[in-house]
Order: sequence, then structure tokens, then C-alpha cells
Amino acid sequence: MKELNSMGAVEGGIASKEVAEHILDILELQRILSSCAIFFFLTKLTYYMKLMDEIAPFVEIIIRIVVDIYYFLIVVGVSLIFFGCSFYLIA
Repeated sequence: MKELNSMGAVEGGIASKEVAEHILDILELQRILSSCAIFFFLTKLTYYMKLMDEIAPFVEIIIRIVVDIYYFLIVVGVSLIFFGCSFYLIA
């Protein structure tokens, strides 16, 4: 009789490899969803920080700075893509 491993699959069989790959896919998806959830949580946290009178001016300043450098970040991003493509073609 074959023994089951910790994932409930038969050791050394094709099923155990498929189960392991499936679990890794689920973990990768969970990691991606967790990072998105953290981003949205922190975005909502800045909204709540604007409600405190002591912190509100600082949050407003940070938001204004991010809005003001938006176009600069687009130019930097495009130039990074240009340099990345050129170095990719060189290598």
C-alpha cells in the first residue's frame, strides 16, 4: 500500500507532482491578491489619516506632491523603457 504525503497525494506518483504544482499556483495567486489588498488598505488608511487634524496637512502635502510629479514620472518611466530596450538589444 502506498503512503500519502503531507498534501494527501501518493508519494512519487504523477498525482503528487500535479498537486504540488497546483498548490504552488494557488500560493502565487494568494501572494498577488495579498499585495493588492495591502495596497488598497494603505490607500484607505491615508483617507482616514486625513480626518485627524494633526496629520491632515501632511497627508494633503504628500498627495499634492504625488499629483505634481505625475508627468515627471511618466517621462522617467518612458526613458527607462527606452534604455531597457536598447540594453536588451545589445545583450
